[in-house]
Amino acid sequence: MVRVLALGLAVLVLAVMASGFDASAEGDDFLAQDWGSGFQSCNGARTPVSFRVAGPESTVIANGIVTCRDDSDAFIYAVDYINFLLNPRGNWPQASLQWFGAGAQRAGANGRNDWFFDEVRPIRVQIPAPGRRVAISNLSFRVPKAVLMQARGFGFYAVGGGVFWPILLQSRVESAAAPRPAQQDSLPPMPALSVSAATPSAPDKPDVPKLAVEQAEWGANFPACAGARNAIPLKAASAGNDTLLANGIINCADDGDVFVYSVDYMNFSLAHGSKRPSVTLEWFGCGAQRASANGRNEWIFDEAKPIQAQVKAGVARVGITQVTCRVPKSVLSRARGFGFYVVGGGTLWSIHLL
Repeated sequence: MVRVLALGLAVLVLAVMASGFDASAEGDDFLAQDWGSGFQSCNGARTPVSFRVAGPESTVIANGIVTCRDDSDAFIYAVDYINFLLNPRGNWPQASLQWFGAGAQRAGANGRNDWFFDEVRPIRVQIPAPGRRVAISNLSFRVPKAVLMQARGFGFYAVGGGVFWPILLQSRVESAAAPRPAQQDSLPPMPALSVSAATPSAPDKPDVPKLAVEQAEWGANFPACAGARNAIPLKAASAGNDTLLANGIINCADDGDVFVYSVDYMNFSLAHGSKRPSVTLEWFGCGAQRASANGRNEWIFDEAKPIQAQVKAGVARVGITQVTCRVPKSVLSRARGFGFYVVGGGTLWSIHLL
Protein backbone atom coordinates (compact mmCIF):
# COMPACT_ATOMS: atom_id res chain seq x y z
CA MET A 1 0.00 0.00 0.00
CA VAL A 2 2.90 2.30 0.68
CA ARG A 3 4.31 1.86 -2.81
CA VAL A 4 1.14 2.83 -4.66
CA LEU A 5 1.27 6.26 -3.02
CA ALA A 6 4.57 7.18 -4.67
CA LEU A 7 2.98 8.73 -7.75
CA GLY A 8 0.76 10.90 -5.56
CA LEU A 9 3.68 12.63 -3.90
CA ALA A 10 4.08 15.25 -6.58
CA VAL A 11 1.57 17.89 -5.49
CA LEU A 12 3.29 21.26 -5.72
CA VAL A 13 4.77 22.71 -2.53
CA LEU A 14 7.80 24.97 -2.20
CA ALA A 15 9.93 24.09 0.84
CA VAL A 16 12.17 26.53 2.66
CA MET A 17 15.18 27.40 0.48
CA ALA A 18 18.64 27.59 2.02
CA SER A 19 20.13 31.05 2.08
CA GLY A 20 23.74 30.05 1.66
CA PHE A 21 24.83 31.28 5.08
CA ASP A 22 24.55 30.14 8.67
CA ALA A 23 21.04 30.11 10.21
CA SER A 24 21.03 31.12 13.87
CA ALA A 25 18.78 30.16 16.77
CA GLU A 26 16.42 32.97 15.85
CA GLY A 27 14.25 30.25 14.38
CA ASP A 28 13.20 29.21 17.92
CA ASP A 29 11.15 32.38 18.55
CA PHE A 30 7.88 30.61 17.87
CA LEU A 31 8.43 28.44 20.98
CA ALA A 32 8.10 31.37 23.41
CA GLN A 33 4.86 31.32 25.39
CA ASP A 34 4.44 35.09 25.10
CA TRP A 35 4.80 35.06 21.29
CA GLY A 36 2.33 37.60 19.95
CA SER A 37 0.87 38.51 23.33
CA GLY A 38 -0.83 41.91 23.47
CA PHE A 39 -2.06 41.66 19.87
CA GLN A 40 -4.74 44.06 18.63
CA SER A 41 -7.84 43.60 16.50
CA CYS A 42 -10.41 45.99 14.98
CA ASN A 43 -13.82 45.01 16.26
CA GLY A 44 -16.55 46.99 14.48
CA ALA A 45 -14.20 48.61 11.93
CA ARG A 46 -15.91 48.29 8.55
CA THR A 47 -13.15 50.32 6.93
CA PRO A 48 -9.49 49.28 7.34
CA VAL A 49 -7.63 50.38 10.46
CA SER A 50 -3.83 50.68 10.19
CA PHE A 51 -1.40 49.12 12.66
CA ARG A 52 2.36 49.42 12.83
CA VAL A 53 4.18 46.10 12.77
CA ALA A 54 7.83 45.36 13.46
CA GLY A 55 10.18 42.56 14.36
CA PRO A 56 12.72 42.52 17.18
CA GLU A 57 16.26 43.62 16.35
CA SER A 58 17.93 40.68 14.68
CA THR A 59 19.76 39.77 11.49
CA VAL A 60 16.77 40.83 9.39
CA ILE A 61 14.94 44.02 10.41
CA ALA A 62 11.26 44.31 9.45
CA ASN A 63 8.72 47.12 9.84
CA GLY A 64 5.62 48.36 8.07
CA ILE A 65 1.85 48.71 8.13
CA VAL A 66 -0.81 46.01 8.36
CA THR A 67 -4.48 46.96 8.12
CA CYS A 68 -7.38 45.29 9.90
CA ARG A 69 -11.05 45.20 8.93
CA ASP A 70 -14.07 43.64 10.65
CA ASP A 71 -15.79 41.21 8.26
CA SER A 72 -18.64 39.74 10.31
CA ASP A 73 -17.26 36.52 11.83
CA ALA A 74 -13.62 37.26 10.96
CA PHE A 75 -10.96 39.96 10.91
CA ILE A 76 -9.18 40.61 7.62
CA TYR A 77 -5.52 41.48 8.20
CA ALA A 78 -3.88 42.82 5.04
CA VAL A 79 -0.26 43.79 4.47
CA ASP A 80 -0.18 47.38 3.24
CA TYR A 81 3.58 47.12 3.11
CA ILE A 82 6.45 45.60 5.09
CA ASN A 83 10.06 46.68 4.56
CA PHE A 84 12.96 44.28 5.11
CA LEU A 85 16.64 45.09 5.41
CA LEU A 86 19.74 43.47 6.81
CA ASN A 87 21.02 44.68 10.14
CA PRO A 88 24.22 46.66 9.42
CA ARG A 89 25.66 45.28 12.66
CA GLY A 90 25.18 41.72 11.46
CA ASN A 91 27.51 39.64 9.32
CA TRP A 92 25.12 38.34 6.66
CA PRO A 93 25.92 39.57 3.12
CA GLN A 94 22.39 38.80 1.89
CA ALA A 95 19.17 37.00 2.84
CA SER A 96 16.34 35.25 1.01
CA LEU A 97 12.77 35.10 2.32
CA GLN A 98 10.40 32.45 0.97
CA TRP A 99 7.34 32.52 3.24
CA PHE A 100 5.14 35.06 5.04
CA GLY A 101 2.53 33.84 7.50
CA ALA A 102 0.05 34.65 10.24
CA GLY A 103 -0.42 32.50 13.30
CA ALA A 104 -2.29 32.30 16.60
CA GLN A 105 -1.21 30.24 19.58
CA ARG A 106 -2.66 29.21 22.91
CA ALA A 107 -1.42 27.11 25.82
CA GLY A 108 -0.90 23.49 24.82
CA ALA A 109 0.18 20.33 26.58
CA ASN A 110 3.33 20.45 28.72
CA GLY A 111 3.47 24.25 28.48
CA ARG A 112 4.02 24.23 24.73
CA ASN A 113 2.39 26.52 22.22
CA ASP A 114 -0.62 25.06 20.45
CA TRP A 115 -0.68 26.64 16.98
CA PHE A 116 -4.39 26.30 16.29
CA PHE A 117 -4.33 28.85 13.46
CA ASP A 118 -1.53 29.12 10.91
CA GLU A 119 -1.64 30.31 7.30
CA VAL A 120 1.37 30.94 5.06
CA ARG A 121 1.86 32.59 1.69
CA PRO A 122 4.88 32.07 -0.58
CA ILE A 123 6.91 35.21 -1.29
CA ARG A 124 10.09 35.82 -3.23
CA VAL A 125 12.33 38.38 -1.55
CA GLN A 126 16.08 38.77 -1.95
CA ILE A 127 17.52 41.23 0.55
CA PRO A 128 20.80 42.61 -0.82
CA ALA A 129 23.68 44.22 1.07
CA PRO A 130 22.94 45.88 4.45
CA GLY A 131 21.26 49.26 4.16
CA ARG A 132 19.11 48.47 1.10
CA ARG A 133 15.40 47.88 1.71
CA VAL A 134 13.02 45.46 0.00
CA ALA A 135 9.24 45.65 0.43
CA ILE A 136 6.27 43.29 0.10
CA SER A 137 2.55 44.12 -0.07
CA ASN A 138 -0.86 42.79 -1.09
CA LEU A 139 -0.99 39.78 1.23
CA SER A 140 -4.06 39.14 3.37
CA PHE A 141 -5.28 36.68 5.99
CA ARG A 142 -8.83 35.98 7.12
CA VAL A 143 -8.68 35.24 10.86
CA PRO A 144 -11.89 33.96 12.51
CA LYS A 145 -12.95 35.97 15.57
CA ALA A 146 -13.41 32.68 17.40
CA VAL A 147 -9.68 32.06 16.98
CA LEU A 148 -8.60 35.36 18.52
CA MET A 149 -11.02 34.91 21.41
CA GLN A 150 -9.08 31.78 22.39
CA ALA A 151 -5.58 33.00 21.50
CA ARG A 152 -2.94 34.13 23.96
CA GLY A 153 -0.78 35.30 21.06
CA PHE A 154 -1.26 36.37 17.45
CA GLY A 155 1.15 37.83 14.93
CA PHE A 156 3.00 37.46 11.67
CA TYR A 157 6.31 35.96 10.63
CA ALA A 158 8.72 35.60 7.74
CA VAL A 159 10.81 32.51 6.97
CA GLY A 160 14.02 32.28 4.99
CA GLY A 161 16.70 29.62 4.92
CA GLY A 162 15.07 27.77 7.81
CA VAL A 163 15.14 30.85 10.07
CA PHE A 164 11.92 32.21 11.55
CA TRP A 165 11.53 35.96 12.18
CA PRO A 166 8.48 37.21 14.12
CA ILE A 167 6.72 40.40 12.96
CA LEU A 168 4.26 41.59 15.59
CA LEU A 169 1.56 44.24 15.92
CA GLN A 170 2.90 47.29 17.76
CA SER A 171 0.40 50.16 17.80
CA ARG A 172 -2.56 51.65 16.00
CA VAL A 173 -1.83 54.38 13.47
CA GLU A 174 -4.06 57.34 14.36
CA SER A 175 -2.92 59.60 11.53
CA ALA A 176 -4.49 59.14 8.12
CA ALA A 177 -1.08 59.47 6.50
CA ALA A 178 1.19 56.51 7.15
CA PRO A 179 4.81 56.14 6.03
CA ARG A 180 5.09 54.49 2.64
CA PRO A 181 7.28 51.54 1.75
CA ALA A 182 10.64 51.78 0.12
CA GLN A 183 10.24 51.72 -3.66
CA GLN A 184 13.81 50.81 -4.45
CA ASP A 185 14.48 47.09 -4.85
CA SER A 186 10.86 46.15 -4.08
CA LEU A 187 9.61 42.82 -5.39
CA PRO A 188 5.98 41.70 -5.85
CA PRO A 189 4.85 38.70 -3.80
CA MET A 190 4.10 35.44 -5.51
CA PRO A 191 0.43 34.37 -5.57
CA ALA A 192 -0.79 31.93 -2.93
CA LEU A 193 -0.45 28.28 -3.91
CA SER A 194 -3.68 26.48 -4.69
CA VAL A 195 -4.16 22.73 -5.06
CA SER A 196 -7.53 21.66 -6.45
CA ALA A 197 -9.36 18.56 -5.33
CA ALA A 198 -8.97 15.70 -7.77
CA THR A 199 -10.85 12.47 -8.50
CA PRO A 200 -8.69 9.35 -8.25
CA SER A 201 -7.94 7.69 -11.58
CA ALA A 202 -7.51 4.30 -9.91
CA PRO A 203 -8.04 2.92 -6.39
CA ASP A 204 -5.47 4.01 -3.82
CA LYS A 205 -3.60 6.20 -6.33
CA PRO A 206 -4.20 9.93 -5.82
CA ASP A 207 -4.68 11.86 -9.06
CA VAL A 208 -2.70 15.11 -9.13
CA PRO A 209 -2.02 17.68 -11.85
CA LYS A 210 0.72 16.61 -14.26
CA LEU A 211 2.49 19.97 -13.95
CA ALA A 212 2.78 19.46 -10.19
CA VAL A 213 4.46 16.10 -10.77
CA GLU A 214 7.12 17.84 -12.86
CA GLN A 215 8.02 20.54 -10.34
CA ALA A 216 11.75 20.08 -9.80
CA GLU A 217 11.82 22.42 -6.78
CA TRP A 218 9.42 20.34 -4.67
CA GLY A 219 11.01 20.22 -1.21
CA ALA A 220 14.26 21.82 -2.38
CA ASN A 221 16.94 22.59 0.25
CA PHE A 222 14.95 20.93 3.01
CA PRO A 223 16.14 21.31 6.63
CA ALA A 224 17.76 18.36 8.42
CA CYS A 225 19.35 18.04 11.88
CA ALA A 226 22.86 16.62 11.50
CA GLY A 227 24.45 16.00 14.90
CA ALA A 228 21.26 16.64 16.89
CA ARG A 229 21.03 13.75 19.34
CA ASN A 230 18.20 15.56 21.10
CA ALA A 231 15.22 16.25 18.86
CA ILE A 232 14.95 19.71 17.29
CA PRO A 233 11.38 21.04 16.83
CA LEU A 234 10.53 22.29 13.35
CA LYS A 235 7.35 24.21 12.61
CA ALA A 236 5.32 22.71 9.77
CA ALA A 237 2.31 23.87 7.76
CA SER A 238 0.38 23.08 4.61
CA ALA A 239 0.78 25.10 1.45
CA GLY A 240 -2.06 27.50 0.70
CA ASN A 241 -5.11 25.68 -0.66
CA ASP A 242 -8.86 26.15 -0.55
CA THR A 243 -9.76 22.95 1.31
CA LEU A 244 -7.46 21.62 4.03
CA LEU A 245 -5.24 23.55 6.45
CA ALA A 246 -2.52 21.82 8.47
CA ASN A 247 -0.05 23.11 11.04
CA GLY A 248 2.02 21.68 13.85
CA ILE A 249 5.48 20.61 15.03
CA ILE A 250 7.69 17.91 13.52
CA ASN A 251 10.75 16.93 15.53
CA CYS A 252 14.03 15.93 13.88
CA ALA A 253 16.79 13.88 15.51
CA ASP A 254 20.09 12.41 14.25
CA ASP A 255 20.12 8.64 14.87
CA GLY A 256 23.36 7.46 13.34
CA ASP A 257 22.76 6.62 9.70
CA VAL A 258 19.22 8.02 9.65
CA PHE A 259 17.30 11.19 10.46
CA VAL A 260 14.17 10.55 12.52
CA TYR A 261 11.30 12.93 11.69
CA SER A 262 8.52 12.52 14.24
CA VAL A 263 5.16 14.31 14.40
CA ASP A 264 4.87 15.97 17.80
CA TYR A 265 1.42 17.16 16.74
CA MET A 266 -0.27 18.09 13.47
CA ASN A 267 -3.62 19.90 13.52
CA PHE A 268 -6.04 19.81 10.58
CA SER A 269 -9.07 21.99 9.83
CA LEU A 270 -11.15 22.89 6.80
CA ALA A 271 -10.34 26.21 5.16
CA HIS A 272 -12.84 29.02 5.40
CA GLY A 273 -15.15 28.76 2.42
CA SER A 274 -14.24 25.13 1.68
CA LYS A 275 -16.78 23.49 -0.61
CA ARG A 276 -16.32 20.18 1.19
CA PRO A 277 -18.40 19.47 4.30
CA SER A 278 -15.76 17.02 5.54
CA VAL A 279 -12.47 15.35 4.66
CA THR A 280 -11.38 11.90 5.78
CA LEU A 281 -7.60 11.49 6.00
CA GLU A 282 -6.21 7.96 5.68
CA TRP A 283 -2.45 8.35 5.18
CA PHE A 284 0.41 10.51 6.44
CA GLY A 285 3.71 10.15 4.64
CA CYS A 286 7.10 11.56 3.77
CA GLY A 287 9.01 11.36 0.53
CA ALA A 288 12.24 12.36 -1.19
CA GLN A 289 12.82 13.04 -4.87
CA ARG A 290 15.75 13.56 -7.21
CA ALA A 291 16.11 14.38 -10.89
CA SER A 292 15.44 11.52 -13.28
CA ALA A 293 17.03 11.03 -16.68
CA ASN A 294 14.16 12.85 -18.45
CA GLY A 295 14.18 15.75 -16.00
CA ARG A 296 11.16 14.63 -14.02
CA ASN A 297 11.04 13.84 -10.33
CA GLU A 298 12.22 10.36 -9.38
CA TRP A 299 10.84 9.41 -5.95
CA ILE A 300 13.72 7.64 -4.22
CA PHE A 301 12.01 7.44 -0.83
CA ASP A 302 8.33 7.12 0.08
CA GLU A 303 7.00 5.98 3.43
CA ALA A 304 3.34 6.30 4.44
CA LYS A 305 1.59 5.41 7.70
CA PRO A 306 -2.16 4.82 8.06
CA ILE A 307 -4.05 7.42 10.10
CA GLN A 308 -7.71 8.03 10.91
CA ALA A 309 -8.74 11.68 10.98
CA GLN A 310 -12.19 13.02 10.16
CA VAL A 311 -12.07 16.77 9.55
CA LYS A 312 -15.52 18.41 9.52
CA ALA A 313 -16.79 21.88 8.76
CA GLY A 314 -17.49 23.82 11.92
CA VAL A 315 -15.04 21.76 13.98
CA ALA A 316 -12.05 23.85 15.03
CA ARG A 317 -9.38 21.22 14.51
CA VAL A 318 -8.48 17.53 14.51
CA GLY A 319 -5.00 16.44 15.54
CA ILE A 320 -2.63 13.52 15.01
CA THR A 321 0.58 12.71 16.84
CA GLN A 322 3.32 10.08 17.21
CA VAL A 323 3.81 9.34 13.51
CA THR A 324 7.47 8.78 12.62
CA CYS A 325 9.52 8.57 9.43
CA ARG A 326 13.07 7.18 9.57
CA VAL A 327 14.88 8.59 6.56
CA PRO A 328 18.34 7.23 5.68
CA LYS A 329 21.02 9.91 5.40
CA SER A 330 22.16 8.25 2.18
CA VAL A 331 18.74 9.06 0.71
CA LEU A 332 18.80 12.72 1.70
CA SER A 333 22.38 13.11 0.49
CA ARG A 334 21.09 12.25 -3.02
CA ALA A 335 17.72 14.02 -2.78
CA ARG A 336 16.96 17.43 -4.26
CA GLY A 337 13.63 17.59 -2.37
CA PHE A 338 12.07 16.17 0.80
CA GLY A 339 8.68 16.80 2.43
CA PHE A 340 5.49 15.43 3.98
CA TYR A 341 1.92 14.84 2.81
CA VAL A 342 -1.52 13.58 3.84
CA VAL A 343 -3.96 11.68 1.64
CA GLY A 344 -7.73 11.53 1.91
CA GLY A 345 -10.33 10.35 -0.60
CA GLY A 346 -7.77 10.20 -3.38
CA THR A 347 -6.56 13.78 -2.85
CA LEU A 348 -3.06 14.61 -1.62
CA TRP A 349 -2.10 17.72 0.36
CA SER A 350 1.55 18.68 0.95
CA ILE A 351 3.01 19.83 4.26
CA HIS A 352 6.28 21.78 4.37
CA LEU A 353 8.81 22.56 7.11
CA LEU A 354 9.31 26.24 8.01
